[in-house]
Amino acid sequence: MKILIVTRELPPIGGGAGHVAMHLAEQLAELGNYISIVTMHYGDLPLYEHRDKISIHRIRCGRKNQDSSYLIEMLRFVFAARSVVRKITRIERWEIIHAHAIVPDGIVALAASRRAGCPFVLTAHGSDVPGYNPDYFQLSHMFIRRFWSRVIDAAGAVVAPSRHLPSLIQRVRPNLPVVVTPTG
Repeated sequence: MKILIVTRELPPIGGGAGHVAMHLAEQLAELGNYISIVTMHYGDLPLYEHRDKISIHRIRCGRKNQDSSYLIEMLRFVFAARSVVRKITRIERWEIIHAHAIVPDGIVALAASRRAGCPFVLTAHGSDVPGYNPDYFQLSHMFIRRFWSRVIDAAGAVVAPSRHLPSLIQRVRPNLPVVVTPTG
């Protein structure tokens, strides 16, 4: 199976979501799948890297911090990643696309799934869900809400690593089924 993973974080950048994305990619590759990952560039990391059955495409978006990304960097990622995904979709025929955050990764995945004619799956990780840590993310959540709804409504499936996140997602989309798959 050919799987495209979109995640703004991939080790050595980001936090837990990036590690989840990488471990999942490695496990899927071990099972014989071909994986392509689109992620943010940072520092002196190579723009393209190939590891066994995993191709990594890093997108320049001016990321300044290794541990977290700012809203403006996420916007740059969306615009720049869409053109890279367009190019690699001409070469590869994806069977499924997996985004590791509803926004911004889900925006890229939605565009890619329309272009590729295949479904996409979302994994919510926390900061991408309105209501999660409102003291820190409230302004970002207000900004992304319109995009968030479009992405989540178009997803073939929504996955969350905890029981808490589905309740937050269902505040906005009450009848949306969310599969809980604990990380680890």
